[in-house]
Amino acid sequence: MATKVVVPYEHRSEDLQTIYLAIASGSRPTPDSWKPALRDTIAGKRVVWARFPAAGRRVSVWLRDRDGERAVTSTTV
Repeated sequence: MATKVVVPYEHRSEDLQTIYLAIASGSRPTPDSWKPALRDTIAGKRVVWARFPAAGRRVSVWLRDRDGERAVTSTTV
């Protein structure tokens, strides 16, 4: 089973650069944990999201875009 991880992200519709999400139990995500994120608008707010395997644990959610990599939130997957 997979869990959908959603992160607020103010993307522009004309900006087609790939945005990536990753989850990490440790301090940083591993190189193979990055997934291309899908863009969406939920309740009028722009977001990006990806599905990750459900693990029943607390993780850090990381985002990678043209500005680099950064931890953006934590959640349970």
